[in-house]
Amino acid sequence: MPLKSIGLGEPAVFLVWGPLMIGGGYAMIAGQVSPVAFYASVPYGLGVMSILVGKHIDQMDFDRGKSIRTLPVLLGERAARALNVATVALIYAATAALIVLGLLTPFAALIVVALPRAWRAIILMSEPRPASAPAATSAGRCGTTAPA
Repeated sequence: MPLKSIGLGEPAVFLVWGPLMIGGGYAMIAGQVSPVAFYASVPYGLGVMSILVGKHIDQMDFDRGKSIRTLPVLLGERAARALNVATVALIYAATAALIVLGLLTPFAALIVVALPRAWRAIILMSEPRPASAPAATSAGRCGTTAPA
């Protein structure tokens, strides 16, 4: 039974793409396990998980119709959107905490460059999902306009 069918797909993605891949990759390259590598992997794992939660929020009706019980299906749309907002905020909070604790270098503070996009995502996720996808524009991408 796939993990996404019982609401564990999103947490599994966090673990696989964060601590297991990054922390495990570090252990294989360095020949030793490093708690710091595992801690440093948390923001990245949360980012990948957030993408998947967002995708599953978008596909809730389809998943529910196929009896696929993703985390958003189990939580409901409102709670799933709140989870995703918290996840995005936690990416930044965890990065800041890891820098303050000396577990990440100050170079990681470059994450602030992406803060305007994160804020826009948080605003969008704070609202109910639209009934239908936005229309494609002449540029061929949703939500953008073609150059004049």
